[in-house]
Amino acid sequence: MFSFGGVKPSPMLVIFFVVMSSGLGFGLILPPFMFAAEDLGASPMVAAFIISTFSLGQFVANPLWGRLSDRIGRRPVLLMTIFCLLYTSPSPRD
Repeated sequence: MFSFGGVKPSPMLVIFFVVMSSGLGFGLILPPFMFAAEDLGASPMVAAFIISTFSLGQFVANPLWGRLSDRIGRRPVLLMTIFCLLYTSPSPRD
């Protein structure tokens, strides 16, 4: 792993920051999303539908990820979701 001045952070601290950054990303995107959607020509109803569809997807997927995490462990599931997020996120090359 890595260390800060010779002090290793606990694995739970690393997991905490990974999960927090995921939630923080959605919290930072949500407020300006309506303005960006309107600039792109979407009606407020379409923008709200997109946000609610994302939230519904999280509502359905979270118990499934939780069950998988109980079965194979938290670390493999977190690593798998981080790699999937990196793979599906836009890159500067796009």
